[in-house]
Amino acid sequence: MATSNQTKANTVAAGYNYFTSACQLISRVEKETASTVSGSVTSKVWVDNAQPGYVARRFEINPTANAAAATGKVTLYFKQSDFDDYNLASSIKLPSSPSDIAAKANLVIEKYEGTSNTGTVASFGTPATVITPDINDVVWNDTYKYWEVSFQTSGFGGYFVKTSSTLGTADIKLNSEVNITPNPAKDFVNVTLGKHTKASVTIYDASGKLVKTVNVNTNSGRIDVSELVKGTYMFTITLNDNQKITKKIIKQ
Repeated sequence: MATSNQTKANTVAAGYNYFTSACQLISRVEKETASTVSGSVTSKVWVDNAQPGYVARRFEINPTANAAAATGKVTLYFKQSDFDDYNLASSIKLPSSPSDIAAKANLVIEKYEGTSNTGTVASFGTPATVITPDINDVVWNDTYKYWEVSFQTSGFGGYFVKTSSTLGTADIKLNSEVNITPNPAKDFVNVTLGKHTKASVTIYDASGKLVKTVNVNTNSGRIDVSELVKGTYMFTITLNDNQKITKKIIKQ
């Protein structure tokens, strides 16, 4: 993994495209069947100075063609020490260890269109788009001892990791409208969707393993959890407008 500021340009092909410079891993871009990213792509990483409110390790990935609209799957890499340094100044934490599954739900990415020579938020000069990765795509690689954070991107640019400590009015409203009760739960939970009509609920155990997927709607929002063993579970609710919200549920 990169230990200093690095830049690498590659021509992307179908499948995984790894960006390394001086034998230092920067990022990965996956060109899937539906992805539109093509041609030459430049990936940058900065590790030289702290960024208040963000993880110090930050990235820029931009294709030469159609950077504002191209699509693809991005993977960013982080050391545990990157998260530890961030946690020192944040009340809402990133994972404090590979086993800290609950804190995965706190991780968000801010994307800024454009390019930068310094890798600071201010240098991009564009509004942020917030990306919330699926918690199953925040993975500890125990072989190489680093975090892999993967997500779909529509348009490329600068990527900054933080926690979802600042909720906008719409986020607060969504968080209150969409709910799961009771919590703790024993046999069943009820999913309330607010103004939404249907959703897909994916349930992950404390190890990050997907244990169940259930489709719910306004007429049938009850989920049987009686077969789940006691413990902590993360319920990711994907609404019919593709908004996602994650709830931590205790199974008794």
